[in-house]
Amino acid sequence: MRKLFIGIGVGPGLGASTAERFAREGFDILLTARNKNRVLELADAIAEKTGVKATAVELDASNLKAIVEFTEKHASSADVVHFNAAGMSSPVLQDTSVVSLENDLRVNITSPLLTIKGFTSHLAKKGKGTILQWLLVELGAWRPHHAT
Repeated sequence: MRKLFIGIGVGPGLGASTAERFAREGFDILLTARNKNRVLELADAIAEKTGVKATAVELDASNLKAIVEFTEKHASSADVVHFNAAGMSSPVLQDTSVVSLENDLRVNITSPLLTIKGFTSHLAKKGKGTILQWLLVELGAWRPHHAT
């Protein structure tokens, strides 16, 4: 049975290049992103370059219910999980709405924690596996705007 790499929040940069790297090592690939057409294009390109099975699924990392459901559905088959989704609002706190801030915290903190929680028990049962996570919290980037 082939190993499975799952990429959550895959875009054309780090997410796609990480998936392609694992595909070159023989992993089948399951990619997710909010935009199904874009992630499908990435999956197709990786499959064409590497010859592995690459699947694309629409998944919005800000939707916590969807993250939990996805994790429950795919956790037992995963060998490597890469959480790459990121919410990035305005770097100026005064320009960031409460709704945007709450969404960023959901994507950057709560969603990865739910993902890790959901996958770790299955990986522990296998006795192996990896979770790659870039925890994007740049509070220093949120600085007050000073009027001159």
